[in-house]
Amino acid sequence: MSSAPLILAGAGDGLTEALRPHGSGDLLIVDVGAAEYSEAALPAYAALLRSPGTRVVGFDAHADAQAAPAPGGQFVMLPYAIGDGGTHMFRSCAAPMTSSLFEPNIPWLERFENLAELCRVVDRASIDTIPLDDVPEARGATFLKVDVQGATLMVLGGARAVLEDVVVVQTEVEFGPIYQGTPRFGDVERFLASAGFAFHHFRDFGTRREMSGTSAFGARATRQLWADAVFVPDFERMDRLSPSALLRLAAVAHDCYDVQDLAHACLVRFDEAKGSQLAAAYRASFDKAE
Repeated sequence: MSSAPLILAGAGDGLTEALRPHGSGDLLIVDVGAAEYSEAALPAYAALLRSPGTRVVGFDAHADAQAAPAPGGQFVMLPYAIGDGGTHMFRSCAAPMTSSLFEPNIPWLERFENLAELCRVVDRASIDTIPLDDVPEARGATFLKVDVQGATLMVLGGARAVLEDVVVVQTEVEFGPIYQGTPRFGDVERFLASAGFAFHHFRDFGTRREMSGTSAFGARATRQLWADAVFVPDFERMDRLSPSALLRLAAVAHDCYDVQDLAHACLVRFDEAKGSQLAAAYRASFDKAE
């Protein structure tokens, strides 16, 4: 039996909007460490914003409560510091994007070109944090993005209830001691594995050239120091996802990351539960696009 194409791959409103009539529902994105984005640096979830059913709840303790974390869509920006519920020292650094609840490891950073300068602390102030689970606006999230400069496990540890609904986590991870006493990628991977998530892929590596004496040598930076890591449900958890969650995961996989095998696997599971033919329609979309 043939199926009409579900979408034209890579065109229009993508899979997010195409799946809404089939029961995916609206998408809620929670962005911890949200910032104002430019057209040259859109968030990973930018493609989801084409759907009018997508909402973003962003958190930035130092942001204007009225600011939007990205262009378009429907936004709420909350001026909360998300963490473990404790009071901590916040380090404001020379480059705001490097500011952190943890102390930059300057002796280590000085081994790389133009990194210690960016992370130099210019101010310290006590700040109260709130667990994500204590924020009603975060409940029911589909996509959780975390960018908190070393405090990833502090955020995730206070988000166990939120993670029960989330189907995609994208978080910045570090591969070296950029901040003192902070977890690295392996620690984050182990925590999320305990919550039913599996590592899928890296994106947006941060690289630097190593210093040799007072200068750095080489045509390009090759040392990978940080990246964004994307996690999705492991196979056991994926087999337990509701039909609507399967559709939301398929939409994020296709529209945000062009991960067609995962999107298709979700649609196959949905078809098995509902007796539909969305997987065949998805495949037909690519046949027509060729």
